[in-house]
Amino acid sequence: MSLALAAVQSVALPLVADFGWTKEIEDRLLAPVASQLIALEKIISGAVQGVIAAVFVLPLARLIMGPIDGLALAHFGEIGAILILGSIAFSAIGLYLGTVIEGPQVGLMFGLIIAPMIMFGCAYYPWSGLDTCRR
Repeated sequence: MSLALAAVQSVALPLVADFGWTKEIEDRLLAPVASQLIALEKIISGAVQGVIAAVFVLPLARLIMGPIDGLALAHFGEIGAILILGSIAFSAIGLYLGTVIEGPQVGLMFGLIIAPMIMFGCAYYPWSGLDTCRR
């Protein structure tokens, strides 16, 4: 969840601020490059921030919660791929949200998009707990 929140917030919130009154991105005005490159830069910077957040939180989660199935050095490649792909995906979602949400409605983004993502993403309960709902 820290990866998702860091990646979305690091891209969406600055974009909402940039698109405030002028409806222009300051980066675009200062850099003579295509808009696609600026979008790619924002996704990459958000992805890096998401990976950094996850790299700090994963060891702490391991210390606090004890051994976690699948979270071991033997699965380093898979964990790394999930971190990178997840951070890119959530940064892209942040780019989309930052461009479609108006400044005064940024609070709605957290209430209508981020909160359900936390609740339905099994951040507070394990996936195995859903077995009892199925029966």
